[in-house]
Amino acid sequence: MRLGQVDMMLNLTIEPSRKKYINFIGPQTLETVVFVTLQSPSISINHLKEIKNLKKPVSVTLGVYYGEEFKQLMQNDPEFKQNIVVVKETEKSALLLAANRISGFLTSKIIYNYKVNTDPKYSRFKIDDIIIYSTPIYMVFLKNQLIANN
Repeated sequence: MRLGQVDMMLNLTIEPSRKKYINFIGPQTLETVVFVTLQSPSISINHLKEIKNLKKPVSVTLGVYYGEEFKQLMQNDPEFKQNIVVVKETEKSALLLAANRISGFLTSKIIYNYKVNTDPKYSRFKIDDIIIYSTPIYMVFLKNQLIANN
């Protein structure tokens, strides 16, 4: 959107830098990011920073915002960052977890709930009790596009 190549997008969070070039409509829904792990053996964390203590890494999807606390831990805690694996899409995280190569992955609860009903490997997964991040999400329009059409 910043380059003016897209006029509208769905499911964006409000970020101060985005307010310069897009208008937010909504919120449309609440996005909740959860920690998905295997049902057995069960892994649980009580706080995001505990990821650095897990025996296997946790995967996250490239380009997804996981909240300010996650961002700060990635910038300021080398042990935390070392235990994070970045993948291009959530499907890769699911495959890594199904193969027991990671402790778990972070994803939207909406995506998880959809996948539980459509992807057989998710029957082996569970959502941990911790909420990683929760925020309203919006439909957005490029500011210049709204002005041009009026």
